[in-house]
Amino acid sequence: MTFTNFYVLENVLNHGDFALISAEKSNLSPEVNTRRTLSLRDTISRPFGGPRFTATKGRYGGHNERGFMILNFEDAAIKALAKRFWQDAVIIGHGGYVVEYHFDGVPDIVMQGWELVGPEDTDNFTEIQLTNGKFVRFKLRYPK
Repeated sequence: MTFTNFYVLENVLNHGDFALISAEKSNLSPEVNTRRTLSLRDTISRPFGGPRFTATKGRYGGHNERGFMILNFEDAAIKALAKRFWQDAVIIGHGGYVVEYHFDGVPDIVMQGWELVGPEDTDNFTEIQLTNGKFVRFKLRYPK
């Protein structure tokens, strides 16, 4: 699935049900991370009905990371996937209420919305390619 335009993505971020998840780990080689990403893609293609996810790219904590935005899911299934792929956290949003759920002992974080960012923002962002080939880069706002 890809977003046809920015307004569809904006509607999901503000009002929809979405999760941001990755299988990559910064301490693994690019080859291993590619295999893990393909495994996650294959895994979510089956129970999540195929067209309800889109690929993402991002940079978090200084590390490039590929992942997926999944739409319309059960929270427990997403959290189980994150644990299966040894993730420290997963981001889940429902109707504009977005939480970064942690599995590494760090408290969960309720986000304070999101904002578009440009190429000058080089860390802590997610990027999604629209069907017209353009990229939308955004970041979630952490509480201060």
